[in-house]
Amino acid sequence: MIKEVSTNEVVQLLDIKKTKIIDIRPVEAFNGWKLQNESRGGHIKNARSLPEKWLKYIDWIEIVRNKNIQPENNIIIYGYSNTAAEKVAQRFLKSGYENISIYNDFIGEWSAND
Repeated sequence: MIKEVSTNEVVQLLDIKKTKIIDIRPVEAFNGWKLQNESRGGHIKNARSLPEKWLKYIDWIEIVRNKNIQPENNIIIYGYSNTAAEKVAQRFLKSGYENISIYNDFIGEWSAND
């Protein structure tokens, strides 16, 4: 089961080494471009860019492992849409990852807060 985490939970988990935060938006958004009129650009501290569109690559799991995202990690996924986050979360589950959460308030709360 994939659980949803709140902004407060993300803040609490940010500096825990076992936590891996995954930004599934396009690389341009991760790097600061405001592609969907968000209040501020950029990404969550220590997040790793793993765009949803990369799911179609045959070597997706190798990309994940090259980013040092391991099955024992606690994974938090965020992006522009809940549907995309769910799709990536399902792929992690199918790849043997168990501790998967989705953060759906990135645009509404995180990027809106200076």
